[in-house]
Amino acid sequence: MTTNLTAHQQHALAALTDYIAEHGHSKMPFRYETADGLRLGLWVKNTRARYRSNGLAAAVVDALTVLPGWTWENTATTNSRRLAQVRTLVRLHAFVVEHGHANVPQHYKAADGHALGMRVKSYRKAHKDGNLSQSLISELEALPGWVWKGSKANRTRTADGRLEVGVADQFADRVRALRLYAHANGHTMPPASETTPAGIPLGHWVTSQRALYRKGSLSSRNVAALEAVPHWSWTTDTTVTDRRPTRTTRGATATEQRQLRKRLGRGIGSRMERNLALLAVFAAEHGHTRVARDYVTSDGVRLGLTVKNLQDRRATLHPEMVQRLEQLPGWTWWKVAAQATDAALAALDAFIAEHGTSKVPVGAVVNGVELGDVVRLWRKQHRAGLLSAAVAAELTSKPNWKWTLRRTDVTQAA
Repeated sequence: MTTNLTAHQQHALAALTDYIAEHGHSKMPFRYETADGLRLGLWVKNTRARYRSNGLAAAVVDALTVLPGWTWENTATTNSRRLAQVRTLVRLHAFVVEHGHANVPQHYKAADGHALGMRVKSYRKAHKDGNLSQSLISELEALPGWVWKGSKANRTRTADGRLEVGVADQFADRVRALRLYAHANGHTMPPASETTPAGIPLGHWVTSQRALYRKGSLSSRNVAALEAVPHWSWTTDTTVTDRRPTRTTRGATATEQRQLRKRLGRGIGSRMERNLALLAVFAAEHGHTRVARDYVTSDGVRLGLTVKNLQDRRATLHPEMVQRLEQLPGWTWWKVAAQATDAALAALDAFIAEHGTSKVPVGAVVNGVELGDVVRLWRKQHRAGLLSAAVAAELTSKPNWKWTLRRTDVTQAA
């Protein structure tokens, strides 16, 4: 060990060397401590931060650079942040399924006790301050009824003082009524005379929404809210598809509006047909469409980058393209969720390779992924009907995988 290092640095480097030798990487959790009480995770985090600000001594840089498995990027923290975002998005989708919109009251808590309303508030503030990633912005804006600015009208109370879960939003009320109708009747074609017990003229309202859509006068948020209703169709005959479907351009830039109008006029095109065919081949082989960003097909098509671009351009894609993408196994518009799912499945494979079973202990961390928490979340999503069929199929194929575990099946991680 070089004499240019302090005793504390030498101690930390020795502990880090042991950690890498045991785990094969340096992506340790922030709170990791060694057996002798050294807060190694914090030291690694601070060391990376000083390196990024050019404040790290050259001797430490040299000593770390030569360590096998060392990286200057804290991938464990990134994975944890992505997992937290995915959990929030899953809770938001559960809220949408129940209430028909994503306008969560500030003090609302999810079924697991998570302060979902406060999390939504923090996302709005981060967006206002310019501190929210574009991918997360796109995923939130795709939720039915999502708004970036809350209001007191969204925090009404019942007669007995309890917080009312809902919004003073006529459109959201009608979407909820349509969702109930769809669940009860298996379609979204209420007769013109259909009126709910609350007095909502559902039949006339649904007809007017389809007319507004055909004129291109329906906002993208309202389009997304209606398309999230089970059995929804923009035509009055589900067996017929519009030859030239329309789609609102509200919220798009002038350039995007021109591009979308051109696409609507000429269909999805041969290049998009090729991309759909390649994705279908990939899905048939892998059972899902979570294509790694650097994946290239045998004939040189950068399919991973193509998928990313499609996810980025959802608002201006031809409606037929959107529909056909969503019919592919495991297709998701959530880039963050797809990346986190791939990382978690890879960590599960690594755990199985080492232990010969998929019974992951509570609190287990593998390759920087909090795998014990992830598999528990997957099982909760599956019970709630929120887990994608593609992920469920992949998990079912794992050795000893069970959707319900007894306490004796899984012990606390050491």
